[in-house]
Amino acid sequence: MTDPDHPFRRPRPAVDRTGGDETPPTTPPSALGDDPVILDPDFHQTVWTPWEQKEATGPPNTVGYADPTSPSLPPKFGVARTTIMWAFVGATLALVAALAIPPLLQTPTWRPSPLVQDLATEPGIAWSVDAGENCPAGPDEDHAIMWTTKRVWSLDLRTGRSAWSVDLPGDTETVTCLPGANRVAVTDIDRFEETVIRISLLDGSTGRRVAELPGDSTVQVIPLGPNIGLVDRSNILRAVAPGKLDEPLWSQRLPGKEGTPSPIHAEQMDDTTVQLWYSLGEEALMPVLSLVDGQAPPWSQLSLTDEQYYERLGDVVLWHRNFGQTSSIAVLDLNGRELWSLEDRDPVISGSHLYTTSMAESERRELREIDPRTGAPLNDHSYTGPFDYAFAAPQGGVAVFQAGSLMILDDQLQEQGTPLDVDYGETYEGQTLLYTGGHMFQDSNDRRTRLTAIDPAGSRILWDLSLEPGQHVQQLGRHLVVIDNGGRTIHGLRSGA
Repeated sequence: MTDPDHPFRRPRPAVDRTGGDETPPTTPPSALGDDPVILDPDFHQTVWTPWEQKEATGPPNTVGYADPTSPSLPPKFGVARTTIMWAFVGATLALVAALAIPPLLQTPTWRPSPLVQDLATEPGIAWSVDAGENCPAGPDEDHAIMWTTKRVWSLDLRTGRSAWSVDLPGDTETVTCLPGANRVAVTDIDRFEETVIRISLLDGSTGRRVAELPGDSTVQVIPLGPNIGLVDRSNILRAVAPGKLDEPLWSQRLPGKEGTPSPIHAEQMDDTTVQLWYSLGEEALMPVLSLVDGQAPPWSQLSLTDEQYYERLGDVVLWHRNFGQTSSIAVLDLNGRELWSLEDRDPVISGSHLYTTSMAESERRELREIDPRTGAPLNDHSYTGPFDYAFAAPQGGVAVFQAGSLMILDDQLQEQGTPLDVDYGETYEGQTLLYTGGHMFQDSNDRRTRLTAIDPAGSRILWDLSLEPGQHVQQLGRHLVVIDNGGRTIHGLRSGA
């Protein structure tokens, strides 16, 4: 077996110095070099695999204590997406918060956040490796792109091994994944001049450098579906195909005043549209663009600079708007015609179903399924109770949460079994199971939390996995992992059976 302290490195293969299928770069050789380090598929780092060896030499089969100052993840227990999004905008576009929003489009052709791979029995720690920052989306649902100031690598979420690793120059600012184009963009910045030096594009499957963009012409790279978005110093966004970087498919000036935009987060809404999130000075900007030609789609309202975001459901769009301290939600058809308004109701999208919650008598809430095109109730079924939030459950179901208890409802909004005792935190949707991940707050680091798997069909808890103070659960691709040690360690989970 390979010595874990001395990872085996394969001989470097011959590389097409022109950058393969990419337009040959005209800039000097990359600071990254052309060749990634391809790591032995049988081992990388000190990967602990208790299922493969009877006497593992790694950490014990418990989850270690974390740095008590580790930051918390925002809760996602059915919190109204309007509140989440505008808190996100008000906090200078904290891009990570946007990733905690549930999938925006519920159709078979597009799912921004994949379903979690189900864990049928109580899992254990299958592997543990050093962590870093991670891209919002990796090259596929089984790999995550991780990076530090010194290195970028592809982490196999099934095994904890790295497929490839590339050393980075010391001035690297950020790494951006372009999953539709299967590329990883590495941005090097001059911290004294605060200017971009270069952006290197790596193949997402191999780590090989395939192109390099000079910083005097490109300052940001963003994902645009199967294509790549290049932003220059004049805030012109150009869409290009991965293999034809010098041939724009379309170009569009980004809205906003003169200046350099903050890092742009691109949230693909469906197969043909993307919403961008960035700021210029004190101005928050959220334009919606067509992936086909860069124009605003017909249902995009007012100007591109309005504080707004959208959710697509079949042939309607939920339009969320912010008015200072208040907000509103209207439902539009695909031509932009307003069909109806939710007024004081909060929407919950689950599969192809639209539910709304509204206040009832004595601080109780009422949950109903409604027709997305008219807002009228689809049937006489309703659920009324003192719950705090409603949120999607697997296979189009719905669940409600209130003060530490979770109730699963069937498609007629009837209670299934009795309330389940779960920890407050994130929720994750699998093919058949629902997961709740205990969430640690800064003022409660002495509290043990847990990851719970729930069978909605029987409304029963299948298993609980205890977490130590300071640890939290995160979804990467289609896998749940435990983040530990102040974000410096990732533990992979695997069912014990």
